[in-house]
Amino acid sequence: MSEGKTIYFPMPDNDTRQILNKAWSFTLLLRRRKPVPDGLPGTDHAPAVPFAMNTKMPTRAEAVALLEEWVVSPGLRKHMYAVEAAVRHYARLMGEDEDIWGLAGLLHDLDWEKHPDKHPQIGVARLRELGYPEVVVHAIEAHAYPDGTDVVPESLLDRVLYGCDELTGLVYACCLVRRNGIDDLKPRFVARKMKEKAFARGVHRDAVQRGFDLIGLRRTKHIKNVIEGVRTVADALEVRGVDQARRRGERPDPGNEGRDGADNGYAELRHVDGKGRDNAAEYSDKSFWKSIKELVFKIGRGAGKSGKEVVYRALVLHYCLQDPDTPTWARCTIMGALGYFILPADTVPDILPGVGKVDDIVVLAAASAVVLVHIKPEHKQRAKDKMKEWFGDGDDSPAE
Repeated sequence: MSEGKTIYFPMPDNDTRQILNKAWSFTLLLRRRKPVPDGLPGTDHAPAVPFAMNTKMPTRAEAVALLEEWVVSPGLRKHMYAVEAAVRHYARLMGEDEDIWGLAGLLHDLDWEKHPDKHPQIGVARLRELGYPEVVVHAIEAHAYPDGTDVVPESLLDRVLYGCDELTGLVYACCLVRRNGIDDLKPRFVARKMKEKAFARGVHRDAVQRGFDLIGLRRTKHIKNVIEGVRTVADALEVRGVDQARRRGERPDPGNEGRDGADNGYAELRHVDGKGRDNAAEYSDKSFWKSIKELVFKIGRGAGKSGKEVVYRALVLHYCLQDPDTPTWARCTIMGALGYFILPADTVPDILPGVGKVDDIVVLAAASAVVLVHIKPEHKQRAKDKMKEWFGDGDDSPAE
């Protein structure tokens, strides 16, 4: 970890830097399987730190045992595992040795808990005693630049570890404030939270920015890569939507709002009639949220009760569908109604300006009446909260 301090790395002229940045981005895009040549974006002196071939390579199990010996805090352990996952993801993208890179991410804060005032010197010394590869030790030493060390991040691993460290902490914090955790976390949300100084104060924004400069990728691309890396260990970090539901004291949702490609475990509930037509095949969480958000945008904040009634009833049914207590027959009914809601074609002409789906009111109301006994107060409350988020407070609230 590093304290926030403004510092500037030596940079070549702008034209050269732009060319190098493009070359770096193109290399990642192609997922090259060769080591990247010296001369990375942001500096004209980026030699690779040599790795002694006769050095015995410690295993990950040995590294984990060392981590557990030195680090007691569950939060710091999770941070180190998360950084390891992000660095390993970059190793896969770049065709580098995933095991070697992973060691740097896993042990980068080894001495932070015991010797915060001497971080990372104590940990680096111990790793050298244990025979860890110099490329790993150098990256760990450089990740504390400039506050904890004078070693400048130079090699590819140096830069990736530096760029992933603080940003991973910000990604983790973002997961904890989202209903679905990391399941549907997007780079733009992380970028927005980075600008909020009151959010995750322990994350040093200057260090995050230096990481962006060292990586040389577009900001959103780097954030996306880190999210994808952390997502590979999301279960261990307890940052999925089911973990968030557990923290709220709720039963985990079988699916998450807007998760791409999610089947949500409802495939076995779809009824196929005698003609082979799947009555609820149109339904999926992704399609539902896409349709309802389009309708909300069309209605706008000036909508009256008619428009909001469609949105409210659809939301209540959706949350009822997500409830594991809802029986199979009721879920089939709801999926049929919401599948109809998603269909672009209406059987009744549009007669209400700003609504566009007048027959959906009838279909959704009928489905609500059929499954009424299984609609809980919390389903209605979640729908009201979402309505308030979209439309704000008003006197034209939807009818119960």
